[in-house]
Amino acid sequence: MVVHWLKRARDHVDQRPAGEIYAGPGWATLLAARKAAEERAECRLYIMSAGFGLLEASERIPPYSATFAPGADQVSRRITGHGSVVERHQTWWRLINTARGRGYYPLTEALREAEQCVVAVGVNYLLAASRDFEELTRARDPEQLVLICVGAGNSAVRDTLRPYLLPFDLRTESFLPGPRTTINARAARWLLSQVVPRVGWCRHDLEEAVVSALANRPRARAGRQHSDDDTIIRWIRERLSQDPQSSKTALLRHHRQSGLACEQARFARLVERARREEPPATPP
Repeated sequence: MVVHWLKRARDHVDQRPAGEIYAGPGWATLLAARKAAEERAECRLYIMSAGFGLLEASERIPPYSATFAPGADQVSRRITGHGSVVERHQTWWRLINTARGRGYYPLTEALREAEQCVVAVGVNYLLAASRDFEELTRARDPEQLVLICVGAGNSAVRDTLRPYLLPFDLRTESFLPGPRTTINARAARWLLSQVVPRVGWCRHDLEEAVVSALANRPRARAGRQHSDDDTIIRWIRERLSQDPQSSKTALLRHHRQSGLACEQARFARLVERARREEPPATPP
């Protein structure tokens, strides 16, 4: 599976630096965050790719479509195997990085010599690489490693990672407005350009700055995304793979906190379907 994927990638005519593949508002925001960090010290930027594992911006790859987030291109829908969505993503993260010579724990190896690490990542990617992050935390304390994952407090993130997460929640959208897909990048840019120059890397001061910025800010409610039944069922299955005991009420609350819309009775019916029906397996 991984070998076939990488062979197709190597044989693809259109090979570009990863920094060009990821061009867009989110990438521009991350470059601005890096520029702010470089004003204080040398900085290296890495990319967590669902298709190719851990990348540097200069590495050449073909255009591709793969993600750990729910949707038609979700990795777990394209591979066969047992286990939950998160477990299959964790297996893929290990295999793709190992096949590309980065080992079982690519983040840990890449960041081993860094004095300070800031990781801005979506919750689905944090869960996919959670074993890598756990290995990284064994050699780092929260003063040296900052995780930015807006809304992760409502997810099944392992307890060992929570001390490293800054307390960003969905109020961040009203504080740093923009597309939800780039919210973690915007939080990283704000932290590195406005907070760290003022308070340094003291963990307590960083957390206080976030809490203060979010105080009295409303949670974003407008513009929830309406989805079809299959998309919502995939979302429910992913949540259940993280916490099989989740109630319908808890699932609906997390669904709405994620900016997604669904009427209560419809959502309850879809939860029953998600629990009753076997998820389809999509071959690689």
